[in-house]
Amino acid sequence: MTDFIVSLLRVIARGVDGEAYNVGDDHEEISMRELAERTRSVVKARGQVIVRPSDDPDYLTDNPQRRCPDLTKLRGLGGSMPCVSLEEGLTRYVRWLAAEDRAHPAGEGS
Repeated sequence: MTDFIVSLLRVIARGVDGEAYNVGDDHEEISMRELAERTRSVVKARGQVIVRPSDDPDYLTDNPQRRCPDLTKLRGLGGSMPCVSLEEGLTRYVRWLAAEDRAHPAGEGS
């Protein structure tokens, strides 16, 4: 989230009106399976990630060859991206969720 907010503010302050800017990590391309595995590891979840093929014959139609965002335009606005690793971002998010759960227990205020 930190990288996104910094990037958003950079685009607001220095970007060109009407232009689109990619935000993300262009240092590492990972699969959805690997993302699920890393998330499972961070939250210390038991079990395993299960991958099943889609029954939809058009599922991979127009499948992009590159999934890492091109951050050239964003970098052109100054600064470097990204600065928070995936594992650190996931860890921070899990910590935030836990704090939210403590601050707003299920059933209170409903």
